Amino acid sequence: MYAGFVKSVAPDYPEIEVRLYEAGVDTDYIPKYGILTKSILVINESIAVTNLSKSAIRKDFKMAAKKA
Repeated sequence: MYAGFVKSVAPDYPEIEVRLYEAGVDTDYIPKYGILTKSILVINESIAVTNLSKSAIRKDFKMAAKKA
């Protein structure tokens, strides 16, 4: 749902590692995060965003950039 938005914001934050996992396609996240029943965005493998909205994603990207 927000994959396109995340891809459009990510280039503004080159210091942040962004990895999008697609349900039913990617499985390498399971050992680390477990089986997910709803969408989640993980930024720099340390910030988990479950309240997915454009404003929340922007806020968490900015927060991660400050920590980088």
